[in-house]
Amino acid sequence: MWWLVPIAIGLGVGLLISSEEKEARQNWENNYRKLELTVEEHRKNIERHLAEVRISTDFKMLTDIHYSSVKVADQAYKLLKDARISLDTVSKLLMLTKNRFNDLKIEQKSTKDKNRSYEINTEIKLLLEQRKSFFDDKDKVKNQKDQLFCEVKRLNEQTRMLKLAIRDRCSNRGQEWYQRLEERKAIKRLNY
Repeated sequence: MWWLVPIAIGLGVGLLISSEEKEARQNWENNYRKLELTVEEHRKNIERHLAEVRISTDFKMLTDIHYSSVKVADQAYKLLKDARISLDTVSKLLMLTKNRFNDLKIEQKSTKDKNRSYEINTEIKLLLEQRKSFFDDKDKVKNQKDQLFCEVKRLNEQTRMLKLAIRDRCSNRGQEWYQRLEERKAIKRLNY
């Protein structure tokens, strides 16, 4: 859990991960799986209601599902930002350990002191282990992030289909709702 503790790189030199990076990683670790399950649940719920949409024209129920899905997708995009911060942090740590490794190799070639040579070898071994754990961690977070992103894209597509179904199946009320939604989206785009 590198984001919770200082990481020692070099001779007594410590690298502290910023509080933003620690918080982003902790948030990702705490919420990734819960949010992934919530996205999947919403996606299946929409899928079920889209299959039943010929029967169901319950405007309130369908718009509630739409609203809930949009909120879940918004949460997921915020959490994906934390994953990107975590990946950037691991990349930074990999670069720092690589630089330290290169420095140690240069020092190792020039040292004649056997004790120092032994210390350098020990530190190199530790750095290599640390780098491997960073690579493993980076792969894990990247895979999780990619998986969640795909699920959110699928949720967004189903939410879009639900929006169109509300417009097409819920008579004038659904068409008016759809038009107001599109107007709000257009205004929001103009403000950003």
